[in-house]
Amino acid sequence: MAGWPLAVAMVLSSFCSALGAGPLTPSAPLKDTGGTPETAGTPARSVVSWRGTAGDGQWSNPANWDSGEVPGPFDVARFDALSPDAGLDSSSACVLLGLTLEDGYPGRLTLHQDLVVRGDLVIRGGVLEQGRHRLAASRLRQEGGTLEGGSAPLLVVGAVTVFGGLLETP
Repeated sequence: MAGWPLAVAMVLSSFCSALGAGPLTPSAPLKDTGGTPETAGTPARSVVSWRGTAGDGQWSNPANWDSGEVPGPFDVARFDALSPDAGLDSSSACVLLGLTLEDGYPGRLTLHQDLVVRGDLVIRGGVLEQGRHRLAASRLRQEGGTLEGGSAPLLVVGAVTVFGGLLETP
């Protein structure tokens, strides 16, 4: 078992490099600074909420996001009680700073491509469907909802905390 952490780190490093995500390392928790969360040592970023108002369910469509912009590598994508189903389509950014499915989220987020979450992946409600796509995160915190694992690897560098919900594996 001594080589296991090194093997995981090598696979994760290779995975993130292939996606152009750079190193995947745990970051400090988000702080609420009046709408613009900040973490020491990282560029300013925003929390962008999914609204699905374009009606096409496409992550890559800016009209589906409350800010009118698709979240990128320094943003946290948020799905709340007002958010319908969404699909991370192949035209979408595959690297995020964070991803949160809030308590009360009634929908399903389906991955249609690999995804790297450089910070926290938080699941409190709804369903995150991994499918056949790789999913990597610095930390995973599940307090509710469902994480439907898929046939591809699910890689977490830091802590995995499960307080509730359903973690399904193939």
